[in-house]
Amino acid sequence: MRESYRFELDPENKILLLRVQENKLTDALLQEVYDAIREYAAVNDPLAVIADFSSIVQVDLSATLINHLAKQPPPVPRPTESPGFLVCGTNILYGMARMFQIQSEVIHPRVHVVRTLDEALKTLGSPTVRFESLP
Repeated sequence: MRESYRFELDPENKILLLRVQENKLTDALLQEVYDAIREYAAVNDPLAVIADFSSIVQVDLSATLINHLAKQPPPVPRPTESPGFLVCGTNILYGMARMFQIQSEVIHPRVHVVRTLDEALKTLGSPTVRFESLP
């Protein structure tokens, strides 16, 4: 499913961006993306991570997986310092992301659920970003 998403990095601001390119989010894809964020964050040591799910129009996720991920160690090296953003355009995905946020407040203290990439960047102080594709 690697073709279902891609990573980009703004090297100046150290913002790691995951762009999901599918229109349907399943348990399998979300688990793979979560694991991939961990790998890319370990290598790139970002100051912030944005997971952009704005292309998603159909959600086929289980509450079981959301609960499981909420209890997992954060995928970023410094979870109390590095904010993470979940960009969710649809109401159902936004609601599930909020469920994750609430259940994981202690483990993932800096998770923000937003509607747009611009909203995430605004929360970060509106840096001028230049994302470059990562292999």
